[in-house]
Amino acid sequence: MNFIKQDIILLLIMLIALLLNGCSEKSTNEKQQAVAPTKPSTQVIGQKVETEPESAAQKQDRISNSVNPKNKRNGNYVADSNTLDQFIKEIQPPNEQLQKMLKEDLDFDGKPEYVLAFGLEKEEIYNIFVVREEKHGYHIIDKLEDPVIVVHLNTDVKIMKLDQTDQKFIVVYSIGDGGAYSEGFSIYTLENNHIKSINSDFPNATGQGIRTLRDTDHDGIFESVDYYEFSDTQEHTIVVYQKYDGTGPEKKEILYTNKSKKFVYPTDPKAVILNYLKLIIL
Repeated sequence: MNFIKQDIILLLIMLIALLLNGCSEKSTNEKQQAVAPTKPSTQVIGQKVETEPESAAQKQDRISNSVNPKNKRNGNYVADSNTLDQFIKEIQPPNEQLQKMLKEDLDFDGKPEYVLAFGLEKEEIYNIFVVREEKHGYHIIDKLEDPVIVVHLNTDVKIMKLDQTDQKFIVVYSIGDGGAYSEGFSIYTLENNHIKSINSDFPNATGQGIRTLRDTDHDGIFESVDYYEFSDTQEHTIVVYQKYDGTGPEKKEILYTNKSKKFVYPTDPKAVILNYLKLIIL
């Protein structure tokens, strides 16, 4: 009986040991399955590529090209100013410097033109070019021909609207460079890829006098205003008004600069004849 009890006890111990061993292996397998990552059959993992840090210049190019892709020329960013600066150096007359540059779409074709004025100093302009940028770079459209025939200096150049249309004109202002004072102007426009002279008003005959460009009656149309001064008994000035392009009727006005600011009849017979000649004929 004792042997039977011992066998039963050994059998129970073995069964308990087997049960405990089986539970331990099941727990270990569950933990391993929970930790190990699953590998999907279609998963593709790309290789990491090491790159050098982006430089400041590369960053600037990237931003500029992303904002305006047209800034790329032959794969490289080229600033318009650098190209234009180089072109200016190529066409610059000897001993002259760029005194003024104006940018404007003169013929409304969507492409801006550049008016480049060269001279010895700020108020001594000798050469004026009109330039445009095309597909293959900048080129000269035309050069402004100076119509003033007496000794003078071109002091300034502007782009202006002179009437109620949207047309834009190039206006060059001049003063005399002789003994007597004089001033005037010349007007140009861009037409069919050529510079066309519209009007030139300067005292070429005498080399003295004043010619101005003003909208005298504030109607949006500029006039060419000529002043003719007479140092006679009347001390008067005749002012002639005409449309800026020299067309249309003339209007005249007499300004008296004497003390009475009005007509004074001369008492000397010679003064009467001289006054008549200057007022009516000269």
